[in-house]
Amino acid sequence: MENCDCESSHYCLAVLPQLVDSLHVVMASVTEVDQDDWTPSKAASECLRLLCNCCGNEVIERSLVFITQNIKSEDWRIKYASIMSLASNLEGPDKCLVLPMVRSFFQIAGELLEDDNLQVRHAASWTISYISEVLMETVIDPDILPIFMQWSTSCLSKDPVMVEHACTSITSLVPLIYESNNLLQEGSISYFAIILERLIGLTDINNPMVGSFPCVRQVAFRALMELTTHCPQECYHLLEKTILLMLDRLQKLSVSSVENSSGVNVTKSFLCSTLNSMLLKIEPDHIHQVSDNVVQVLLQLLQVP
Repeated sequence: MENCDCESSHYCLAVLPQLVDSLHVVMASVTEVDQDDWTPSKAASECLRLLCNCCGNEVIERSLVFITQNIKSEDWRIKYASIMSLASNLEGPDKCLVLPMVRSFFQIAGELLEDDNLQVRHAASWTISYISEVLMETVIDPDILPIFMQWSTSCLSKDPVMVEHACTSITSLVPLIYESNNLLQEGSISYFAIILERLIGLTDINNPMVGSFPCVRQVAFRALMELTTHCPQECYHLLEKTILLMLDRLQKLSVSSVENSSGVNVTKSFLCSTLNSMLLKIEPDHIHQVSDNVVQVLLQLLQVP
């Protein structure tokens, strides 16, 4: 296992086929209303992930049989288990086994994200989010990146869980997509504009999702800060417009007669952090265009008891 100094005796290898098959059975025990943070199904997924870290290729070879046979199953529970099995096999095996599996998954990801079953949709969006965290170089592959862009754009208008997964993926990949030395394609520039617009909407305090799901507000602001921090020159004009919008939101909150609830104060904090990250991207010759407004809004915020 990674980061483990102990010496393995490889006891699991003796019963590996039965063990992996049994874990798949438990993973398929998920229910329609399975919203708990820790369930037998989720515990089995984590157990398979740790087992894969220990035994690597032997586990993924067994898992691939289950995944290939069941990822399009008519039984949503089996389909869910195959998606989660794929996610549990990303770390440990040789890349020559993992990467083809991931590429095949992205070819049907759109179908899985539109599945009739909520648990399947959540499993698919979480798996893509996890892939973007542990296999970033795979997601920015020219054949996969457009699929990821389409997925993340779509999921930002879905239910709160899928929105959270999409924001997490965006936060992970934006620094790689918009590295300063990258030659951007037209699709990447359009993607920036669309994602920026969606995140601006998600971070609006009047958005019902923001008030009902604080975790969405947090990840959306984090994604917005990451996106604007890596704003490419081609999208600089959008950065200037967004600064003015953030200032306007802060100004309205600072003079609002609404009682300073924790939600309002948290939103102010996030807006200030986002504004700070964007101001660091403004060219010195342009800062004077917004400096007066920035100081005025900050003074108003400081005067609020």
